[in-house]
Amino acid sequence: MSKLNVHSWIVRRPPARQDAVQLICFPYAGGGSWIYSKWQRDLPDRIAVCPVELPGRGSRRHEAPFTDLSALVSTLVGAIRRDLTAPYALFGHSLGARIAIELAVAIRSVRLREPCHIFLSGANPPTSADQDIGHRILQQEHLVDQLVALGGTPAEALADAELMTLSLPVLQADFQLNDTPSRSGIPPLDVPITVLLGQEDPTTCRRVAERWRVYSTGSFRIEAMPGDHFFLDKSRTQVLNLIAAALDPVSLADR
Repeated sequence: MSKLNVHSWIVRRPPARQDAVQLICFPYAGGGSWIYSKWQRDLPDRIAVCPVELPGRGSRRHEAPFTDLSALVSTLVGAIRRDLTAPYALFGHSLGARIAIELAVAIRSVRLREPCHIFLSGANPPTSADQDIGHRILQQEHLVDQLVALGGTPAEALADAELMTLSLPVLQADFQLNDTPSRSGIPPLDVPITVLLGQEDPTTCRRVAERWRVYSTGSFRIEAMPGDHFFLDKSRTQVLNLIAAALDPVSLADR
């Protein structure tokens, strides 16, 4: 088994190939790098899964979580810039999608190498309506209600008072991240974007997902997957097959 390499932001195993495309993955609210822990074994060795560990969880659980998205993205650019010299793609689910797109914009602004593909999963483009929802769910009792509505959180976890005491502050901070107002007047990226959504996800739909199109002048597609908001588990095979096809050397050479 390959040795696990952990530094402050990215958790990775050394890829079998030195020329592997890095797939930098961002978690949903309350999640950590563990979400993507099984992906590497089901992807070809030409793709290296690089989950991001945000402060407040996992090996960084003693660090204060970010509550401002612009501050997080600015810190991320400095922290992972050395990882952006080789070909890479960005993947984010829910809150992670918001982080991924904001990071891509920030990377372009400082003229670093841009991603070869961006995967936005289980998320709506930021709008004023989304931000209003964020303000309403900051209180802890509403956070629990939101978790129940989204599904994906085991009932025994929701009933565990000690676990909730530990988890809710990170969730609260993450929802504040997602509540950061979107910037206006951003020129679109010249990067292919793939949007993934769950067919039974109550928080989004294809019509709303179409609004991501304005973020790129590159190719754009939407793929619906079986499952609810947390379809990454139920539809993992379909998701990984889609990623592998999009990051195929022939597809990348078309850019």
